[in-house]
Amino acid sequence: VSATKDEETCDAGWNIVSEFRHSPDAWKLVHHTKNLFCLVYHSASVSFRTEKPCLCARVSSVEERSLEAKYLYQYSPDEKKLFAGLTTVKPNRTDHAFKHMNEFIVKYVVGEDLVKEPFRVLYTDYMSCVVLNSTTLGAQVWVERSHLVKRRDVPYVCAVVYDLLAKDVRHMVFDWKHCPGRQSFTKTSPGPATKR
Repeated sequence: VSATKDEETCDAGWNIVSEFRHSPDAWKLVHHTKNLFCLVYHSASVSFRTEKPCLCARVSSVEERSLEAKYLYQYSPDEKKLFAGLTTVKPNRTDHAFKHMNEFIVKYVVGEDLVKEPFRVLYTDYMSCVVLNSTTLGAQVWVERSHLVKRRDVPYVCAVVYDLLAKDVRHMVFDWKHCPGRQSFTKTSPGPATKR
């Protein structure tokens, strides 16, 4: 699958985030996503909410030698159904000026085509939230499940970073009335395996 230069670099909003003097480490983030993180909202693709409602994801396995990880993602259109799948991610450094690898190349299939889409890590605290940016979903806020259960909010810095990037565009994927009771939010799979 070919991609334009903009899709390869995913530069949108990077100038805002660079002001935080925070250099996210994508590979470190892999090791801190053993718990489910749920997509709360994003800035592009209005239809995504109905395609993958109550979407949550976690690392399923880590391959240290090849620097690849598999992520389990799961979503529930209602209380009785749970759909799940695996996707492969590989960290990448967009530019050698960055101290760490700062994005993931996510592999997934659309129709019969293998897509490799960059997801830039714009901000993370490695515990409760991550702000990503991609061509398909735009700016995104993912929040760790236990934080959503206990606090019922998006951590402040992640909310601010998102708002600076998305300019009041917010497509909710995590429905606060329904998602806490759905299987994609309540069920977990076995812990990740690490191969050395």
